[in-house]
Amino acid sequence: MVATGELISMAEYLHTSYSPDCEFVDGEVLERNWGDGPHAALHTFFIGYFAEHAEEFGVRVYPSLRTRVSDSRIRVPDVLLQRRDDPFEDIVTVPPLLCIEVLSPEDRMIAMLEKIDDYLEMGVPVVWLIDPRRRRMFCGDKEGLHPVAELVVPGSDVRLASAEVFADFNAWVTGSRRSSAE
Repeated sequence: MVATGELISMAEYLHTSYSPDCEFVDGEVLERNWGDGPHAALHTFFIGYFAEHAEEFGVRVYPSLRTRVSDSRIRVPDVLLQRRDDPFEDIVTVPPLLCIEVLSPEDRMIAMLEKIDDYLEMGVPVVWLIDPRRRRMFCGDKEGLHPVAELVVPGSDVRLASAEVFADFNAWVTGSRRSSAE
């Protein structure tokens, strides 16, 4: 993430449109690393999966929704999962059930760990970090960040095995390689 340089107020940030949306951290506007093919494919998978299972899991799913994690910080998770009975907010202030971040090639782990800490300090019970290039998944919770073979949201029926997460992605990669070789 790259800071734009000058410090601004939260009010100014909230009344400015950015494309793609930026984050706000302690007066700085931070550009987010945004989609290449692998990032977009997994982003699409999670949105589709949770939209399809919304009733079953009792959730609402949103892509890139501003989330006020503290008085001086707004983060924009790649995918956000709310409980169905959480209030709808233009900017999320009630801790979501889950935040998902999909790594882009330009993402730096130090910045991602700070972002995960912000979500956890807000009260988000779990953060999923997905690395599409290495086909690895990580869970961030109060115990730290650790690799997992299955993604779980505590206190819910949400469970996703690595094979399920990467099935569509692997088909996409295989299809794109086949197409480019023809």
